[in-house]
Amino acid sequence: MHRIRHFGLTVALMLASGCAEREVGVTADVSGLDVFWDVTEILQRDEEPSDSLWDAMWNTPGYALFERFERRRSTLTRAMRLAYKPSLRAEADSVLTQPGWVSFVLPHLREIPRLRDSLQIFRETFINSELMSEARTAAREYLPAGVTDRYPMPDVSFMYFIDARGYGERILMDPLHFMNIRNPLEVLAHEFHHYYRIQIEKPTRPFGSDMLAWRLSTVESEGIAGMLDKADVPGMSMEELFAKYPAGRRRDYFVEYQVEYRRSDERLSQVDDVFRRAGAHPDSAEALGRWIDGQLPDNGRILGAFMAATIEQQLGREQLADVVGNPFEFWRVYNDAAGRTDAPTLSEEALRAIAGIEAMYAEEGGR
Repeated sequence: MHRIRHFGLTVALMLASGCAEREVGVTADVSGLDVFWDVTEILQRDEEPSDSLWDAMWNTPGYALFERFERRRSTLTRAMRLAYKPSLRAEADSVLTQPGWVSFVLPHLREIPRLRDSLQIFRETFINSELMSEARTAAREYLPAGVTDRYPMPDVSFMYFIDARGYGERILMDPLHFMNIRNPLEVLAHEFHHYYRIQIEKPTRPFGSDMLAWRLSTVESEGIAGMLDKADVPGMSMEELFAKYPAGRRRDYFVEYQVEYRRSDERLSQVDDVFRRAGAHPDSAEALGRWIDGQLPDNGRILGAFMAATIEQQLGREQLADVVGNPFEFWRVYNDAAGRTDAPTLSEEALRAIAGIEAMYAEEGGR
């Protein structure tokens, strides 16, 4: 039976009339886990699940949302076949040597059946813990005052895919990911930040395939959220980094994160040049957007972390929180902060180009 569980968390909320407590209901959806195991057991017998069973998994709330935003059904389905079908073992081993998302997720998927009992215990413990309310409280640090009081706690879907996501509809959580990481509270707070940011983000028309607009946006959205779980990474020694991220591709990612963070001056110079060119030659904007998208690692979130840290250091956390959900203002406020230190600033031409993109996508009223 595929289930959705409800549980309550008592959260202390500061209300206008004073301090009060209220029960906040959180929906813990585990339906994706149930169908995942149905699919996995068939694959492990070297058989192919029916189309209707695959559909049942991808129609659960978490997997459906994952597919809607990231279009991962075909790649995750392939990865599950490679991970669990005995006849595909040699092909799976070959895939592990290749770049791409399937090779990234494959080792994670292979671990899940071996840890099934432990994951069940962990999931139940996690659901019944206070971590949700603690993450909500932590997320407030980088949100405008009162946002978490005005909007409900997000619903949560537990599912196996790789890590975690924070969408406006719900949060997606992989139990194995959270069982393995050393900082689950900070990572969950990061996803809570995304959920609440979406509730308050400045209305815009869809960006479509405009990579210049997308990079302006993701630098802000990921950069500020990263202050909750990655703010200490740039200054860590290798010993500290390896202790917090002990093995595998995640450790490698954070080693590269430090290297890229130290290149932020160079990246900002590239961005400035791109926006100056786009402003002067609008017909080149599409090509320039594709180029800068390829230049900025991890969708620009590392550059965003540098910019967010600069704003907080120079103008304070409240000023940084005030621009959450408004990527265009984030870039302008960064420029103000950078002008007070030796961090690189943007040219007037680049700022005008950013303002032009803002005007292009401006939308009256709400979404």
